[in-house]
Amino acid sequence: MNTNQRSSRLIRRLMMEGIVVVVGLGMLPTTPVMAYEPVAPWQVAQSSLYSSAAGRFEIAFPTPPELTVEDDDIEGEPIEIHLFERVDNTGQYMVAYSDLPAAFLDQGADTVLDYLRDSFEDLNPDDLKALEVDVNLAGHPGRRYRWSHEQVTLDMRLYLVEERAYLLLAIDDDETDVNRFISSFALL
Repeated sequence: MNTNQRSSRLIRRLMMEGIVVVVGLGMLPTTPVMAYEPVAPWQVAQSSLYSSAAGRFEIAFPTPPELTVEDDDIEGEPIEIHLFERVDNTGQYMVAYSDLPAAFLDQGADTVLDYLRDSFEDLNPDDLKALEVDVNLAGHPGRRYRWSHEQVTLDMRLYLVEERAYLLLAIDDDETDVNRFISSFALL
């Protein structure tokens, strides 16, 4: 089985098993990496946007997401991770956010974003670094990780907005839907 076939099978499995398995994306650097330009904002009807006042964001989920909250820690400081996720048989769409401890943020945006990138368990940080592109969201620093194959597209973004970190993830066999989801994200 060639690398692209293995990659396609793994991405399909990720789509079915959810974000917990996304950490198994170690195959990314062995696949072709392509440059992607930012996508023009998706023109969506106001009624189709999902917004979270507490999360201070809005985004166009294909259908309303499910919300879960998980407890974790960063350098021994407790944090809550708020996950908004929609998964079906063709794709997975997710926004997660967490407010980070002030002492952790004092290390600077690049250090914080590096830490967040490297914190995905079972995922080789060098694999993600090979796909990494610096981006910003309304002047706030971020990182983009994008991989596309003929059968699936994955786009992951990390943004640091003051004390809050956001993670956006879209995996789907329809690249247009991935682009619409990612480009519709806006801060409130």
